[in-house]
Amino acid sequence: MDGWIKFHREWLDHWLYSENRPKTRREAWEDMLLLVNHSENEVLIGNEVFICKRGQSIRSIGSWAKQFNWSYSKVHRFFKLLAKEKLIVKEDIKKSTRITICKYDEYQGERRVNEEQMKTKQKTRENQMEINKNKKNENNGKRYLIHSKKIINSITNNDPYVPET
Repeated sequence: MDGWIKFHREWLDHWLYSENRPKTRREAWEDMLLLVNHSENEVLIGNEVFICKRGQSIRSIGSWAKQFNWSYSKVHRFFKLLAKEKLIVKEDIKKSTRITICKYDEYQGERRVNEEQMKTKQKTRENQMEINKNKKNENNGKRYLIHSKKIINSITNNDPYVPET
């Protein structure tokens, strides 16, 4: 299979998504993808501020356990498995854990694609405007030249010049 689908974070609040039961590994992985930061943010833990980048989350193992409806040890083993499979990087920090989703930007490629498409469209628009501007200037020059020739011809032939509308 190739490609991807959009999966909005608002699904976390939908009744279909909120069954009170332990999550499967796939559901836990989806939760992680939905709950990591989509842009850089600062997180206050105790009296220390941590930078949490795009594709990262700073939460305790206990809060993940509550999210997945799992035990602390099951979350720990799951994160160990994900790290072994190179899906995440797990970093212990004061009273918490920083999770980084590997290849997050690839999973969320739409943002990068849209930015590139917007830049391309903007360049195309600018080029088209420049072409249209140049063409308009050329046409204005031709009209002036045509009108000048008609005026000169009307003067030499003693015909009154009447501009075209």
